[in-house]
Amino acid sequence: MKLSEHSLRNWIDTKLSIEVICEQITNSGLEVEEIKLNINNFKNIFIGEVISFKIHPYNDNLLVLKVNIGKKIINIINNKNYIQKNIKVLVACIGSEIIYNKKIISLNIKGIISEGKLCTFHDIGIFNKINKIIKLPFFAPIGIELKDFNFYKDKIIKINTTFNRTDTFGAFGIAREVAILNNLEFPKLKNIKIPINFKKDIKILINKNINYNCFGRIIKNINLKTKTPIWIKEKLRKYHINNVNIVVDIINYIFIELGQSLYTFSFLNDFDNINVCFLKSHIILKNNKDIYLNDKILILKNKNKILSLLGNIDYNLFPININENNLFLGSFFIDPNILNNSIYQFKINNKIKLNDYFVDPENQLKVIEYATYLFLKICGGYTSNITNIQSEKYFKYINREIKLYYKNIIKIIGFNICYYFIENILKKIGYTFFRKKDFWIIIPPSWRSDLLFEEDILSDIMRIYQYDKIISTPLITYNNFVKDDILENYLKRVKYTLVDLGYYEVINYSFIDPDIQKVIYPNKKFLFLQNPISKDMSCMRISLWPGLIKNLLYHQNRQYEEVCLFESGLCFFPIKQKKKFVKQNLYFSGIIGNLNYKYHWDVSAKKFDFYDLKGHVESIFDSIGYLKSIKFKKSIISGLHISNSVEIFFNNIFIGYMGELDPFLLNYFNINYSTFLFEIFWYKIHFKRLNLINKVSEFPYSKRDISIIIDEKILVEDIILFCKKQFISEIVKIYIIDIYTGNPIVKGKKSVTLTFIFQSMYKTFKDIEIDYMINDCVKKIYYKFHAILRM
Repeated sequence: MKLSEHSLRNWIDTKLSIEVICEQITNSGLEVEEIKLNINNFKNIFIGEVISFKIHPYNDNLLVLKVNIGKKIINIINNKNYIQKNIKVLVACIGSEIIYNKKIISLNIKGIISEGKLCTFHDIGIFNKINKIIKLPFFAPIGIELKDFNFYKDKIIKINTTFNRTDTFGAFGIAREVAILNNLEFPKLKNIKIPINFKKDIKILINKNINYNCFGRIIKNINLKTKTPIWIKEKLRKYHINNVNIVVDIINYIFIELGQSLYTFSFLNDFDNINVCFLKSHIILKNNKDIYLNDKILILKNKNKILSLLGNIDYNLFPININENNLFLGSFFIDPNILNNSIYQFKINNKIKLNDYFVDPENQLKVIEYATYLFLKICGGYTSNITNIQSEKYFKYINREIKLYYKNIIKIIGFNICYYFIENILKKIGYTFFRKKDFWIIIPPSWRSDLLFEEDILSDIMRIYQYDKIISTPLITYNNFVKDDILENYLKRVKYTLVDLGYYEVINYSFIDPDIQKVIYPNKKFLFLQNPISKDMSCMRISLWPGLIKNLLYHQNRQYEEVCLFESGLCFFPIKQKKKFVKQNLYFSGIIGNLNYKYHWDVSAKKFDFYDLKGHVESIFDSIGYLKSIKFKKSIISGLHISNSVEIFFNNIFIGYMGELDPFLLNYFNINYSTFLFEIFWYKIHFKRLNLINKVSEFPYSKRDISIIIDEKILVEDIILFCKKQFISEIVKIYIIDIYTGNPIVKGKKSVTLTFIFQSMYKTFKDIEIDYMINDCVKKIYYKFHAILRM
């Protein structure tokens, strides 16, 4: 949010410089990002008054103006737009420089000399989307330079407020923070009493189970076509808000000053009852945008239409009709938990940015009265009485009690703070508290809806005490120990293996876009954040694949031809039996795509395929000595190609899957090439310490090849494992040389060629012994798999 120094100093009386104030704000937890001047220090730009004007004799679209700049009257040629007699303007005289070092020179336009330029906001580097000349207020003194005019002499502060600190949205809220930090008196809203012209009780219907405190009133015969005064326009401009109409401008002005949100609805005749409810609906806005509402989104409606979304005041979604002459003005405090969930549900279903929303229930009446005062002063009209309704639970909420234990303060901060000092801080912040034997009962101030637990109070105490004053203490340990985690050690080892194979490790956020995760896993449930940073970081991941796919797309868009990435990290799952509990598991995943080799003069480029990935997964387990424990079984897996995906088993325990990315997902993500992924549930693997010492044979080995014809559905891996069991007492290695289908092999069959390598620890095998072992093995696989020896 942005903050004007003038606005801040209107609420508090302090002689501290704005730089010191901003440093205090940053140290207390609200980050000040920048401080800059409202206007640049341009020279020779004067305040002038248009005395008279006439049409240029040779160009009907131009006017010749006589402008009084104090010391003299000069001629300026300008277009016809926005010119009026006696308006105050900014004049850049000959020789002065405006934005981008543009120098003003004398111009001769068809025989008439122009001696300057009427400045627009853009000319002097001030935000404004409409490039109009600047019209100054009537009290602007003629002849003084712009840099000396206090109306524009201001500093704009940009503050990065956190989502939970909605009480700091306006200048009033920041002023209160500065008062707390400097032991100043809290800023207070004035009590304005508006005379009541007629009685009108408004029915506001709302569920009694919700905490609420609602105010509303009617203003009749109000002129909504009234132009916004320049002092409001200028205030909004400093905050980079363009003026829309008088209603929107006043509501925006109140928000940037007081941080409080108000609702306004225009109407012609009688105003219907307001219903605050959940409604499943679909709306098409004037800009043809679709809005989807589910039964968890709170709305304001009457008999005929939806008036607004609760928790969002956006006049682009629900615009004011300035042709109507009656206005409803309301303030709605709703239980923050219900309201935040409603706003979150809206953000999930609609890609529309919502405005900030905050209501301090203690100041609702004062804000309504102040807004009424502004509307009556600027637009006229007649006011009704104020209707107020409250829920029974509201008083319990506003007087909620939190216990703060002294021992917990010492435990977390790390050193003793005396009772008196803590109570002084609590008093400064605005808490009501009662001291017991070893704890306090604390009631938070009305504007701090974010304070719900003891930890929140502790955080506030540390914030006001100031983090930089907390003494850092070294961690005390009593035992020297070496961490020896088998899972972690093996994970580190397999990472090195993948790096040796050409992979790069990536680290992604655990928060991801729910839309991406839903496409990959349409039938799984996810965990959603209550207060997400943004929509694309609003869901907890249940797999590492969404992040890896984004990484691959990033590399594809930068024309990388070889992509091999891996990641290890926690994934999060809701526990079905317990609503608010989460389990987290360690996953290890990888992704490959595009070319398998870099350019080489003697090697042709080859694209990655399924067997490249299978080899990499086997290398992972081979590097830690568990290759023989791994088995692959064909399966259908969500997100993978239906005919090119397998499950991974470790000692017959399902520990993951791998395969080719589904063609639908390739199109969805606009991936240009076949992509292959694996995911291993690292937490499910039960490793044991391996102390393997193998004696090396001193005798030569012998090799035999066989070709067999088997059913196409039989896994070659099953045949190899079966054959190895026949030679337990000997060293036998078996490899696949070739797999072939097609003529002359019968349809439904495949030809497999295997190589057997025999070696003994005690002797050199004779040919007759090897032939016997091979023939015996062929007979057994015939009976087991109906495998026929191919001649």
